[in-house]
Amino acid sequence: MTELGLGRLLDPETPRAAALYPVAGGTTDRLRRRWNAPLRLNQGATGTCVGNAFAHRRAGGPIRIDGIDEDWARKLYLEASAIYWGEPDVSLQKGTSAVSACDVLLRRKAIASYEWVAHWNAGPDILRYTLLERGSVCVGSNWYRSLDRPVRVGEEFYLTVDYASGVRGGHEFVIDRIDLDPVDGSEPYYGMLTSWGPGWGKNGTARFRVADLERLIFEGWGDAVLIRELPRAS
Repeated sequence: MTELGLGRLLDPETPRAAALYPVAGGTTDRLRRRWNAPLRLNQGATGTCVGNAFAHRRAGGPIRIDGIDEDWARKLYLEASAIYWGEPDVSLQKGTSAVSACDVLLRRKAIASYEWVAHWNAGPDILRYTLLERGSVCVGSNWYRSLDRPVRVGEEFYLTVDYASGVRGGHEFVIDRIDLDPVDGSEPYYGMLTSWGPGWGKNGTARFRVADLERLIFEGWGDAVLIRELPRAS
């Protein structure tokens, strides 16, 4: 069976970007939020996850953008890979970074700005606040083999972070849901949307238990970024 494609690269520019463009925090009484998620793109076995993740985020809001599709995601990947590698990765296998994708979107004037919600020198409070009040975020992290196949629990699918299973690479995905006090009595969770089509997990989505995702980001060289989009599909 062909392995699912990954492609997120850890960018040495991330600490500088996080210092220059931190997200604003705050307080909220919300316990749960779900943002739009209209697309279910599929990168297949390519390394274009960064393009796909930002495509999902662009299409899903808070400002919902029409005209986002697989071609749009691939074009973004190629432009971002040109920044990262010095030339476009026409093999679609080498991967790229969230910083590079954000720079492309700024150059296109598709977004007004980007703000780093989480990185390895931060904590989870601002990540939670951002999901509850400001919008979904693109998350990049190590991807462990145990994460390839979410485990079904009732009607939902959960990702189990088994560090002993080994790192398969890096992956970029969207976190578009958070529930800190589920009414069904289940554990608090973040909801993720990945780019392996609607046949993976629950229609292309799965849940991370809150502690699992926060450890993956804050103890595992992960990051998360919020883009402030402009209402066009550039």
